[in-house]
Amino acid sequence: MISELPASALRRSADVAAYDFETTASLEPLDHVPGQDRALEALNFGLSIETPGFNLFLLGVEGTGRRSMALAALRRRAAELSVPDDWCYVNDFEEGRRPRALRLPPGTGRRLSDDMESFVAGLARELPRVFGSEEYQAQRNAIIERVEARRKQALESVAREAERRGLALIGGPQMVMLGPKGDDGRILSDEEIAQLSSETRDRIEKAREEVRQMLESALQPVAEFANRGRAELRELGRRTAESVVSQQLERLRREYGGLEQVLRFLEAVEADLFRIIGKLADVTDADPATLTRVFGSDDFELRYRVNVIVSRDGVKGAPVIEEPNPTFANLLGRIERHLRQGALTTDFLHIRAGALLRANGGFLVLDAMELLRRPFAWDALRRALKQCAVRIDEPGADFGLITTESLEPEPIPLDVKVVLIGPPMLYYLLQAFEPDFRRIFRVEVDFSPAVERTRVLETEYARAIAGLCARESLPPFDGGAVGLLIEHASR
Repeated sequence: MISELPASALRRSADVAAYDFETTASLEPLDHVPGQDRALEALNFGLSIETPGFNLFLLGVEGTGRRSMALAALRRRAAELSVPDDWCYVNDFEEGRRPRALRLPPGTGRRLSDDMESFVAGLARELPRVFGSEEYQAQRNAIIERVEARRKQALESVAREAERRGLALIGGPQMVMLGPKGDDGRILSDEEIAQLSSETRDRIEKAREEVRQMLESALQPVAEFANRGRAELRELGRRTAESVVSQQLERLRREYGGLEQVLRFLEAVEADLFRIIGKLADVTDADPATLTRVFGSDDFELRYRVNVIVSRDGVKGAPVIEEPNPTFANLLGRIERHLRQGALTTDFLHIRAGALLRANGGFLVLDAMELLRRPFAWDALRRALKQCAVRIDEPGADFGLITTESLEPEPIPLDVKVVLIGPPMLYYLLQAFEPDFRRIFRVEVDFSPAVERTRVLETEYARAIAGLCARESLPPFDGGAVGLLIEHASR
């Protein structure tokens, strides 16, 4: 039998008089969606498991409170966890294309970065000062004077023999020549020599040859002595420079004595600096201004910088990151390029972290539909979660689409729990057609699209409104306002 229904029969009015509160200010706030107890239980279960692969997929229709409930649960869980480590990239001095990753305690990355900048500035200041000091110059001049005295002694002996044969030594420090002398003691010119008799020219040439042989015999040990002197100068310069470097590094070694990765990095810095100093063959002859330019150059300064890609300085608990635009680069990170002398170049200082690394040690919330719309993004996420590591590269690198020179940063271990939010149909499609999906997202959090309206549920709804008012600094709702919202929700 069909009967006509009045409009009032299609609306279940709220029994405001039965509410045991005047306003929501007197209620204990509720931080989850009312009526989704099974979903909340599954959500907490997934968050409690630390084993890789137990990532979560929150499925339900829009308006069921999936995101707000998930974020509230994630923040509660994150507050209980310890703050994860900082991550940095530093130069690999042996292979510049493969920057090394440093894992440091929270807040240490920025401090190390500042200390390395001060270290390089200290070298640029101290090295010119030490090489320009009176002590260094006195040691350097003593070596030069010994070499010059030995050379002068050898030349004076040959000069006496030349004088006996009517010849004179002509020249400076780099070249010595033999010239015949006339009766008046003056050096004869080439024209005057040409006017002499053949016997006289033969006698002069014979004397020249004899003195030349004596000169070569005398200068050979002088050359060996000069080589030893140059070696002493290089050794003096090396010892002086390395002393400054070691003094500057010793403070850093004391500061970071308990961090093995930092100590290994400082050892590599020291070895690289000694190698550079060894290659500066003219460092002992360089004036302080030249040294200031060399050690104060941008290339020298940037070589020993620390690129802090993730810093937890001042952070409490584990991170909860939402990425609304989950592109390949926004997830994994990027390697930026800059124009230098007309060419695009890059280095370890241009590596940037993505959402996965910012959320490392905590939680990452993504919209599943947005993720699948972005080229390469799902494959990048899947690979990172399977390998438990983030390898920062560029989209299309696996397909040979990158033709310019790039970097291969050391992969960073990944410990993150990913929460995907999407419609049920997408969840079941991924289960059916993506083989790795079941192994990566093992926790299903199913939000019911409808719940039974009971007196208990209406009370919980009022408590949820109280929580919203507290979070958003809104005035409290009275019973009538709560009733109207419940009636609207029922519609």
